Amino acid sequence: MNDIHRIFVEFKQLVGEGFWLKRVAALNAEMRGNKLLKEHIENEYAVVYGLAELSRIEKKYGRLPASFSSDDWWVLYPSITLATQITSLANQLDSQSSKKLIGRVRGALKNPDDMRGLQLEFIAATHFSLRGNSVSLPEIDGIGEGDVFVADVGPQGLAIECKSISSDKGRRIHTLDAINFYNLVAGEIPISFRNTFSIGVSAVVTIDGKMPNGFKDRKQLAICVAQSIMNNKDAEVLDATISIKNFDPLSADLNSPQSRQLARDGIDEITGTNNRQAMVLGTMASGTVICTIQSRSDDNLLTSIFDTLADSAERQLSQDRAGMFIVGLNGITAESFADLATRDQNSTENVSALRASVSQFLASERRDHIIGVNFISQGTMYFQDSGLVSGGATAYYFTKPESAFWDDDFKNLTASNID
Repeated sequence: MNDIHRIFVEFKQLVGEGFWLKRVAALNAEMRGNKLLKEHIENEYAVVYGLAELSRIEKKYGRLPASFSSDDWWVLYPSITLATQITSLANQLDSQSSKKLIGRVRGALKNPDDMRGLQLEFIAATHFSLRGNSVSLPEIDGIGEGDVFVADVGPQGLAIECKSISSDKGRRIHTLDAINFYNLVAGEIPISFRNTFSIGVSAVVTIDGKMPNGFKDRKQLAICVAQSIMNNKDAEVLDATISIKNFDPLSADLNSPQSRQLARDGIDEITGTNNRQAMVLGTMASGTVICTIQSRSDDNLLTSIFDTLADSAERQLSQDRAGMFIVGLNGITAESFADLATRDQNSTENVSALRASVSQFLASERRDHIIGVNFISQGTMYFQDSGLVSGGATAYYFTKPESAFWDDDFKNLTASNID
């Protein structure tokens, strides 16, 4: 990245600056209708907002600087990385393949799941390229199979499927649905109440299954939740229960500058829930309202993940060569994932649900061609020798040496270079 400006100009010419500037304008308009969406949208579309910021800087100063401050770098790094990868690859492709690549990028600018999937594929491709391997992207250049194909690993090459798992995967209540519901609740709590409310109130809303489909039902539920908060009383409505609990707002650590995890832990302790979607609303009188919505039906993250992998193993990977999955877990922090991996490595009996599930998945005779699954936590994801990845992410690699397709080449796939 010695010439960020040149790379960005070339990326604009390839993709079209209007694709991200129009998307940002539409997202900003959406946020104006619901201020609670701001953090969620900016996180989901981090690459798009980063590209828009690069456009703003270039327009203001005439060119991009050779380097950025550390704070700016963390915000802009994913966007600069994508631009670098796309321009580099496009220069190696023929005209038809280049058009396919640009089409995927434009689609990914509109859809965060597609963007995360594209980034994960480039992480895998970059990793194996840096090891000195022969790498192709079959959907773009038509060589090999899978999302990424490594021709010179194993006797027949290695086909890799990349699966980016969103934080909503397996959840009964999706993030966007919860945020829109909380906006309805907040709209039913008048300013006059917020100016005088000085205690802490937690409202836990428990529903059957998923959120009500109709806006009318959601609105009615939101009105009842707001009334329960203001009356400081439990309630039942539309097959939902609203449980009210008081707490001391001055002793609650809900906005810890040290760690988002501390704030998350504080919310869980007060509400008696575990990692549920929640709204924290402060009042002018130093009071705090926490609204949490959950389903009586359990979330099924692992089931959803391995159903996806099982379907892909049968439909997207042929059974006549070795295949591998790289799974990006976007809702799991590097810290918690590293703790899980450490506990697994230090125990032979009390293994994690993830380890048990992946062992069962790899044991299937129908999936003998799958020689490994590599899980990567949330973060800026690049491999290192240790399995930890820079930018704060963690990798956890499971292998299947007993596979008929196993080869010694597959032992150290997370190593940075070949011996």
